Amino acid sequence: MTTRSQFCPVAKAAEVFGDRWIPIIIRELCFGTRSFGELLEAAPPISRTVLAQRLKQLEQSGVVHIEPKRSGKGHLYRLTPAGEDFRSIIELLSIWGQRWGQGLLGPDDLDPQEFVWSMRRQIDPAEKYRHKASSSASISAVYLNPIGARATGGWCCGLMTSRSASKPPPEIRTSSSPPIS
Repeated sequence: MTTRSQFCPVAKAAEVFGDRWIPIIIRELCFGTRSFGELLEAAPPISRTVLAQRLKQLEQSGVVHIEPKRSGKGHLYRLTPAGEDFRSIIELLSIWGQRWGQGLLGPDDLDPQEFVWSMRRQIDPAEKYRHKASSSASISAVYLNPIGARATGGWCCGLMTSRSASKPPPEIRTSSSPPIS
């Protein structure tokens, strides 16, 4: 963590938040990601070593609480109240990026895997169960053809299926092959 040796609230916040990966890690924790593997999957270019270092720094700063998993090895990560206070900053960064960052996009930014991961974060399959149950199966599909995007194996498809409102929310599955026509 870089220290700026300034008695300034913005400088002190930047010491915690100003690293390249910290906003991404906090974004994922805001969306409910809890495990090391999920955090690693959410930010594919980050190395395991760097992620572990940043999580330790966030814990030392009082932003993240790290606790051992109840079963199995590994840890769970969650935001502390100090970390939750970064949520509004993450939301404002997202608004800024949507408004002003679009012109900064290039071909290397068009990653279908990141797009599907982002959708997974923001789709609430339980939302379908808040409405009146129907007797027929419900299928929602997303079909992506990453033309012009970085080559990642071609097609991508995500499905959510359900039969009744009494069943638990379905998984969101992804596939690297095109759907059958």
